[in-house]
Amino acid sequence: METLATSPATAAVAAPLGKDEKKALLEKLLQQKLQQSVQYAPMSKGQESLWFVHQNDPHSAAYNVASAIHIYSAVDINSFTRALNQCVQRHAALRTSYAINDGKNTQVINAGAPLALIRRDVSAFTDTEVQQIITADYQQPFDLTQLPVMRTHWYDLANGEAVFMLVVHHIAFDAWSLWILMEELSEIYQALNSNRVPQLPAQAPTYREYTQQQAQWLVSEKGESAKEYWLKKLAGDIHPLTLNISKPRPRIQTFNGASHYFQLAPELAQAINALAKSCGVTANSLLLTAFYTLLYRHSGQEDICIASPTAGRTSGEFALTLGYFVNPVILRTQLAANNLFIDVLEQVNTSLLEALEYQEFPFSSLIEALNPKRDPSYTPLSQVSFVFQKPQQNDGLNS
Repeated sequence: METLATSPATAAVAAPLGKDEKKALLEKLLQQKLQQSVQYAPMSKGQESLWFVHQNDPHSAAYNVASAIHIYSAVDINSFTRALNQCVQRHAALRTSYAINDGKNTQVINAGAPLALIRRDVSAFTDTEVQQIITADYQQPFDLTQLPVMRTHWYDLANGEAVFMLVVHHIAFDAWSLWILMEELSEIYQALNSNRVPQLPAQAPTYREYTQQQAQWLVSEKGESAKEYWLKKLAGDIHPLTLNISKPRPRIQTFNGASHYFQLAPELAQAINALAKSCGVTANSLLLTAFYTLLYRHSGQEDICIASPTAGRTSGEFALTLGYFVNPVILRTQLAANNLFIDVLEQVNTSLLEALEYQEFPFSSLIEALNPKRDPSYTPLSQVSFVFQKPQQNDGLNS
């Protein structure tokens, strides 16, 4: 008969253990403790939208957020991996999976799991082949019901150089989050290499707290006021923007597309800023008005809606919280052939300022309230976006 004193578990603890055995036992006990520390929270409104899209097309990489950095100097891979894992422990959004729990869309916040740095030697490949490999890795879909929702890749190039790529599903991340993470990763890595304590900001509130605050705001007086504004602003029929495109529009959106990059001459950029200042508006409003004018001339439509994403962090409380905060607002403007540009500029600027005042109202809640006619070949309310943002740079990893 097995007793407590003679059970295998008791004997393993009582018997002298070697260094490796102690380490393995401690890791096992820690993993068991972590598995028991799972927390549950409702998804935010934005997350619910992305979860719905993912459920309909789980093999799509359309909502993968990625950043690839060219590394020119030597990097201690062990320290870099440790720094990555410290970031994961620091930010709950990076260790959250998603599920339907009791019929509700749910964040499953895990205590933690080791994040592997996927390393590959591509020094024998051409630049084109390396680009193809990186693109293929970026396009791998996520299973949002499982961790990780973030992948990290390291590609060893020739001459001691490398490329580091981070890929996260948008449900857990936005561009602002990327900037926060890269800054903290750089600081933690440099601190590990210098044998010092990393100089990091105080721990920010969790995304779970933001979700709770959003739910409370939606039923508050401010939430109801924002809802009334948007229902009035977007009342009536909103027709899809029809442009003279060279190919037929697919019956279902494919997210296929291309990018065209160009730069404005410094003299033109200075002239734009000067004109905006003389008109009492920002360069954002001025360029947005020019975009409206362009769309009007190519479509002939007088009622045009443009989507413009906002950072969604109206409260400084969540300025350093990782998560999906971005929220598009719909800017609606009426144009006519006899309009003066300055008149359209005034209308656009007013519309933009109002939209920013009521930007907290979630786009998904707006769609629910308006219930527009849906067409799988179009996004609802607007088919074009205008983004004006300041570029971010981080030199901590010698990128």
